Amino acid sequence: MIKYINAARLFILVLLLTPVLVSIAFAHPSDGYPTQDLHSCYGTDSYGLGPEYDVNDLYFVKPLPDPDTLSNAEKYILAGLTQDGPGNMRRPYYTEICEAVFGYYLKTGEILPAVSAEMHAELICGGPDKLTAEMLEPMKSPITGEFPRLDATAFSPGDFYIRPLSKEEVAYIASKSDSLKALWFDGVLEDPIDGNDQQVRLIGDTILYVRVYGENEVILTKLYYEMVDAR
Repeated sequence: MIKYINAARLFILVLLLTPVLVSIAFAHPSDGYPTQDLHSCYGTDSYGLGPEYDVNDLYFVKPLPDPDTLSNAEKYILAGLTQDGPGNMRRPYYTEICEAVFGYYLKTGEILPAVSAEMHAELICGGPDKLTAEMLEPMKSPITGEFPRLDATAFSPGDFYIRPLSKEEVAYIASKSDSLKALWFDGVLEDPIDGNDQQVRLIGDTILYVRVYGENEVILTKLYYEMVDAR
């Protein structure tokens, strides 16, 4: 009889400890810090590109989810942490990932299947011998606690789908937008408010499509590219 009681107590103890162990396993450096506010237009028809720009396997969600339905992890992905958070996590998580992927692609001509220590070492610290765990942790998904995949064509929580646009896709999307056409083909960044247009140049002539998956749905679709002043 005593053996059965001890076994039952042990079972209950395991059940009580399990949530603690899981929360430790999935702890992320951003946990517990307040996030910045999302863009005021996020979740409305005024934010981002819509389905009229869809081409091949690239699609654009509009409107995006209601901000009130997003978790803190999803808000961190989209907006970053406030000044109370660590300095390297005050920018949106997706921006950090996009910049790393963009830089690695320009350097190697390749987009890896997932964020990796190799990619981080190549870009940030000059080699794997200088890589530390503290450098890598912020690159892990706040949803899964793992390095996010970059090749997720179908929904996969906490992952991304990122790939460069072909010349034909660039031309198709530009044909739908005068401002994008002026930017990509003429190097003119239009200022619709003051009219102070700028001459710019796309870095690497590279435009990336980015799809970001939250916990239950797509939380962002966009085009990512970097520019420099061409004057």
